[in-house]
Amino acid sequence: MRFQNLSFSFFLLSLSISAAHSYKLTYFKGENCEGEKLPEVDIGPSLGCKSDQAKEAKSVMVKSTGPIDKGWTLVMFKTDNCDPDQESMHGDDGEEGSACYTGEIAAVEAWDLYSDA
Repeated sequence: MRFQNLSFSFFLLSLSISAAHSYKLTYFKGENCEGEKLPEVDIGPSLGCKSDQAKEAKSVMVKSTGPIDKGWTLVMFKTDNCDPDQESMHGDDGEEGSACYTGEIAAVEAWDLYSDA
């Protein structure tokens, strides 16, 4: 019985960890998601503003990590502090489960589409 409770606890923990990531981002040094790839970055609602690889990139491939991304969109910024006045573009994983965005990207943040804030 104790082992079952422990297994169930790990199961719940794994669900909560996976729920934190809505998208997997692959940055590229070239436009149109071409050229040298930079390391992948996970981003989601609970991770806030991320500028890990963005400063070196000219484009980013956005891939869904599952149904957790429904109701969220990615917002890309010209500055590394995710200043809403410095938005350069926004989007999601597109109809095919992945999408490429080219433009000025210094940081990225996942925003709730249904929030009043």
